[in-house]
Amino acid sequence: MVEWIRHWRYGNQYGYETFFRDQDRRLQGKPGIILSELGMPEVYKPEFYINFMDHVFLYSLPVFLQPYVLADRGIALIDPLNPLAREPFVPLQLVDMNGSLNNREGRPYVECEVTWRPPGMKKNPADHGYFLYTGDGKGGAPDVCQKTGAKVVGWYYGHLLPEKKVAWEYQCKRIYEETVTALMEEFPEAEFCHAQYIYEKSLREAVEYLLAKGCKTIIYQCFCNPVYSDFESMPISCQRFTVL
Repeated sequence: MVEWIRHWRYGNQYGYETFFRDQDRRLQGKPGIILSELGMPEVYKPEFYINFMDHVFLYSLPVFLQPYVLADRGIALIDPLNPLAREPFVPLQLVDMNGSLNNREGRPYVECEVTWRPPGMKKNPADHGYFLYTGDGKGGAPDVCQKTGAKVVGWYYGHLLPEKKVAWEYQCKRIYEETVTALMEEFPEAEFCHAQYIYEKSLREAVEYLLAKGCKTIIYQCFCNPVYSDFESMPISCQRFTVL
């Protein structure tokens, strides 16, 4: 009963309050360290963005709203030339979360019968609408997640990123390698492994790896925010920033 009350009180913070905040921080036995980052791929992969958005909504939405908000009603489509539209319009091109402009029969989505769906969060200026195509059944993910994937592949990778790549994976790899090298000098007995927290399988494999290595205490640290940029190779006196 007490735990039920705590769960009701803390909601999505229950795990943090129960398993993290009050944990025993005394080191016992061989330590294992998981260094984890988001897991954004260099090239577009729809499953990453679907997992990311699905996690955001599952964490932030009350349970009774999740079936409605996370429903898969069809194939969500975005016009890459007008991806942030909040009002109905006539699209010139439509793309799905897999980067396809055509339905299963090879017919352009823009020639198919589609329905305009307004922003789910009308008071949020960052939210936008999308078109829904139901001729091929469900899309394989919640509509609200699909529309994000379609926007990313159609607009970001289609228009904003000339090389169709992002440097996240490369940057995080460098940070991980340099961090492990530095920590091993201080803690030579520790085992280290890398994980991508957007993928549950990656975290599970990291824990299993450390347990197989005989680790009795496992330390988890996320290093999502630090990234390498051109500034690292510039003299301090040459770095100029303007605050707007």
